[in-house]
Amino acid sequence: MAKTPSSLMGMSRRLLLPFDRRSTCGFLFPVVLLESKVAGVGRFAGTSIKKGQTVRADNIIPLSKFIQSGGVKETQAGAVQLTSEGDIDKLVDFWLADQPDQKARVEEQVSWMVASCPKNRTDLGGGFTYILAHSFHINHSAKPNIVTDVSHGVYFHRACKDIKHGEEFFLDYMAHGMPDWTQSWCVKRNLKDGQMLCEEIEGYKGLNEDGEWDTELVLKRNLKDGQMLCEEIEGYKGLNEDGEWKSEEYERAVGA
Repeated sequence: MAKTPSSLMGMSRRLLLPFDRRSTCGFLFPVVLLESKVAGVGRFAGTSIKKGQTVRADNIIPLSKFIQSGGVKETQAGAVQLTSEGDIDKLVDFWLADQPDQKARVEEQVSWMVASCPKNRTDLGGGFTYILAHSFHINHSAKPNIVTDVSHGVYFHRACKDIKHGEEFFLDYMAHGMPDWTQSWCVKRNLKDGQMLCEEIEGYKGLNEDGEWDTELVLKRNLKDGQMLCEEIEGYKGLNEDGEWKSEEYERAVGA
């Protein structure tokens, strides 16, 4: 059984869990939680929002600082940074220290709520993997209205198109760029993170942690990326990475 952290000594109630938070912490516009037509509950705009505006901002919190300070606070948002499988284990053990009966539920919720922002959308020199201290409760769509980025120690959710009052927020889980170690943690527990679930549904591999399509991994897992799917439908090969056509194949296919 996990040892009780010093930050828990003297506490009489269970630690707050991020996935149970349905607050508006971190949001810069009015928002509401309602039943989603996609799955479960979703977060909806309480006012109109223009493309490019910041919907939510979370200060990045190192895992050690988050645990030392006692974890989730009622009125404090934040993005808890994770850098390894061991970090996920530390976080789960911390939450289970005073509620070991919640192990299955906590591990499942963590698998769903852990997410990433790929290298090409951060100023960190690499990808950013995290779990929000107060969950956003945002569903997946291949046509998102929210994109994420990291800048100057803050994790941002921004509108990538105009969002109407009453419209549900959507994020493209395929663009998370989850690192291999998060997927490894999930697989060992027979769980799937959000990107893995969507890859299964969509039938092709999402972005890797560098924000790139990994064709070799796509083939290894018997999946197809977007271009591969279209090549199959159209009957000819698309542009290569140099922006060139394989001319013979293209001309044969289109009858040029």
